[in-house]
Amino acid sequence: MVVLLLPPAGMRKFHIRIFFMPLIFHSIVIICGLYLLMSCSILLKKLNFHLIFWFIVINLMEMITYLLMRTFAIHGDIGNINYGLGLNPLVLFFPGTILILVWLYYLFGRVLPGMYAILPEEKRMISYVILIFSAFFVLIWCSGIKVVLYLYPDPQWMLGLAGFFAFGIILYLCRPVMPWIIKAKEKFTEDTSSQLR
Repeated sequence: MVVLLLPPAGMRKFHIRIFFMPLIFHSIVIICGLYLLMSCSILLKKLNFHLIFWFIVINLMEMITYLLMRTFAIHGDIGNINYGLGLNPLVLFFPGTILILVWLYYLFGRVLPGMYAILPEEKRMISYVILIFSAFFVLIWCSGIKVVLYLYPDPQWMLGLAGFFAFGIILYLCRPVMPWIIKAKEKFTEDTSSQLR
């Protein structure tokens, strides 16, 4: 006999606040980090740029796991939120997907070219390593691999395949040799040099 331990109805709102805390924390870290990295002044301090970039990658990885991969789970943080509020999982899934796509756009479309810009031109291979590792950790490590391996044959395992698909798209579109990346790098370089004056 399986016993499901759930809080009494009056306590659910308290527990829901606790369950929302990781989502709020990761969101604040991602938003503040992206803001700092797009402000260009942080480009003057390369070590700070790297630290904040990888801190965003770690937190975005967790948000993808929370909002996209665990939304339909019947246990864990998101499952408890859905149960406590009586929500259909799609209520968190669709806004969460839009939010994740916006953050991915800013990370790989606006911040990554800045990361490329602070690297010396002769170290282009490092740019590829940064692209591969950041895309791998954000899209595959916690989301794709775990979901595909641990949930199969549950139909939810197919959500993990989306991480592999997105990984391939980002690797192709965000290569350092892409024309739009080169223009974005030049803009970052101009903005940084204008701040030094």
